[in-house]
Amino acid sequence: MEAYANYALLVAALPFCLWATWSDLRYMKIPNVLVLAMIVAFLVVGAVFLPFDEYLWRILGGVIVLVGGFVLFALGGIGGGDAKFAAAMALFIDRNEVVPFLFILSIVTILAVLSHWIVGKLKFARPITGSWDSWTVKKKFPFGFGMGAALIYYLVIRTMA
Repeated sequence: MEAYANYALLVAALPFCLWATWSDLRYMKIPNVLVLAMIVAFLVVGAVFLPFDEYLWRILGGVIVLVGGFVLFALGGIGGGDAKFAAAMALFIDRNEVVPFLFILSIVTILAVLSHWIVGKLKFARPITGSWDSWTVKKKFPFGFGMGAALIYYLVIRTMA
């Protein structure tokens, strides 16, 4: 049943991760409707495929990440959309794999920052993405880009294990 859970969680999370990435790059915002829909998707898929205790632990983890994210937002450390998206993402992460996920998140985010910077400097994508806010807003990075990519990578690895 666990293999099915991994595939189901990947399928449920993938469109939201792609949407968050695009939205954050384009508008420097992660919409509330995206976060709410992602939470609903987890609640349905998790209820069907996860053991009940694991389901509850993941919900608790999401609440903890939401509270921590709001504290970081209040201190000016991250954007509000990033805090809410991180809480929704936490639902999809096995509680025993938080540290490996944070390592994946850090590496993927570094790669996202570098690739965004390189594409921005080379300007070869500007004919298509020239009006995107992530190119023009200085001193900010669309963290949803790295977050979404990290969750996709993590879930793909879990399906392959």
